Amino acid sequence: MLDEPENGLDFAAASMLNRVLEQQARSGRYVVISSHSIGEILDMCNDIVVLRGGVVEFAGSLKDVTHNLGLTEYFDAIRKLVIK
Repeated sequence: MLDEPENGLDFAAASMLNRVLEQQARSGRYVVISSHSIGEILDMCNDIVVLRGGVVEFAGSLKDVTHNLGLTEYFDAIRKLVIK
């Protein structure tokens, strides 16, 4: 479980971290990230769980977010879930 893993990292360190996490995911391991950064989520994740007030608003793949909401941009889809 990583909480805001890119917080405080420069670009080079964040890129290195992303490569390590991608390798872990490709090897079959689960990588769980907690983040408030939409950019970080879009760059690093295949599946998401959106919580608001401790309640699950959405759980599924990033593609499911856009398909279920009929939106083309991931950011807009996630923002629509979070800001109601």
